[in-house]
This record gives sequence, C-alpha cells and structure tokens, in this order.
Amino acid sequence: MYVPPPPILYKYYPVESWLADLIKGESLLFSSRTTFNDPYDSRSVTVIDTSDAGLKWLLDSFQRRLPHWPPALRLANAKQAHRRMAKPDRPGAQDEVAEMLDRVGILSLTENWDDMLMWSHYGAQHKGICIGFHTNSGVFRGAMPVTYTEEYPLIKRPQDEIPVVFVKSLFTKAKCWEYEREWRILKRFMLPGEAAALRQTAVGLSEEDLNELCDQRGAGIYTFDNAAIASITLGSRAQDHAPTVIKACLDAGIDVPVYWVQPPSHSYKLDRRLWSEKIRRNKI
Repeated sequence: MYVPPPPILYKYYPVESWLADLIKGESLLFSSRTTFNDPYDSRSVTVIDTSDAGLKWLLDSFQRRLPHWPPALRLANAKQAHRRMAKPDRPGAQDEVAEMLDRVGILSLTENWDDMLMWSHYGAQHKGICIGFHTNSGVFRGAMPVTYTEEYPLIKRPQDEIPVVFVKSLFTKAKCWEYEREWRILKRFMLPGEAAALRQTAVGLSEEDLNELCDQRGAGIYTFDNAAIASITLGSRAQDHAPTVIKACLDAGIDVPVYWVQPPSHSYKLDRRLWSEKIRRNKI
C-alpha cells in the first residue's frame, strides 16, 4: 500500500568541495548497497520453490547465464542448487538478481533534522549540514519508507518478480536502525532500449514525469531541480561553514532559510534558529 512521504525529508552531509554542485542541483549521489556502512543492509534470504516450478526457474537461470554448458551439466547443477536453496538458510543466495541489486542506486533520506546520532554518524560529527527536500518535487516524489525487522526479508523464487525483490531487499533494515526513520528513492539500471519503449507505452504522464521515470542509470550522480531544496541546517559545530554554504546558495540562485543547531544546554534535545532570516541576493 502506498504511503505518502512527509512534506520534507532530510539528508545529512559533510561540507566538502562538491557541496556547491549539490546545491546547484548537479550532484545528487545515489549509492550502491555495496558501499553502505552496514554490510547487512539491503540483504535478503532467497528460497527456491520446492516444486517443479522452482527447478524450472533455476534451469532457465542457468540457461541464461551459462549457455555454453551442456544441457546435462546444467540439469545436474540445477538439481543440486534446488536441493540446497529450497531452505531459507543462506542470506543473499546468489543468482543473477544479486548483481542487479548491487547496481541499483539508493538515496537515503530521513524524517528528522534533529537526531543527535545521525548528526554524529552522517553530519561529520556535527560539523556538517542537513538539507531538507520538498517531497512534492521531481525525484523526491518517489520516496518510500524503510521497514525495520528482526529477520531478513524472504524472497520466494520464482513467485517474487524483480520489482517485488527490489522492494523487499532494498527497503528493509535491521530493527536497531529504526531510530533513523529512513525513506529511500531508487534508481535501477535501465537496459538499452527500455527508456525508448517506456516513452512509447507510457500514457498520461507529463514530460517532466516521463523524463524522471526514464532517468535510470543505477548507482551514480544525478541532477535535480534545486527548487526542491527546502532548507539547510548547519550543525552545532559548523559555524565556520556558514559563509561557504550561504555563498553556494546565492551562486545557485535559491532562496531558502539557513538554520544553525543550538548546542544543548540543559537537555539533549536539539533546537535550531535562523542564521539569517533569508538568503538574499547581495546579502550574506
């Protein structure tokens, strides 16, 4: 069931040389799951149907990946794999889907700008920034919530088609990460010709939506409309970066509030105040 995202989702960043390009809308990074700091993130358990349908699916898979093998060798190996993979006892059972999942680009966002742990982990130990993005704009409309569980999601093959595998695998994390309140946007790797075919068959989509839908190159750098930026919050130890951030906003032609997190005094609750009322041209 579709769950609409909150009006604004956030992303924590260190302040580095590419920040100006990001604020211009030219450098939005979608990462592969292979680069995540949690090696168990976006993993799953694959179980193969114990019936003839499961064996046939394995045979078809072997045929696609190993066409040079003799049929008898493929059958023998498919039967062996069928017996071994008919139980959900191995995380990330290897088939061609694993390679597909590795190529998918993932943008991780969160509901909160004020999480102390996330400032420490992702915001350069409070020396970085947190950018808010409007979720009614461009690529950010595709955000979907992450599910947190105690066990890996179970992928049933061949019943679960590729879109289901993507959702189960890439939108599930361990329960201990639940405090992150994460939402994700995916960029899969679109095969040559898919975009052209999609443009011919898509009905009722605006040109903007169609372009967004067809811009699927897997993990990597993407552009976006920087009007989607709703705010920028400086970490409590990031005061020295304020001129850099404000200049980047002025150069990018955006007019957004810039906040600064107040160092906690009597409690661990984070608060923020405006660094300046608004970024204005001719004013820093």
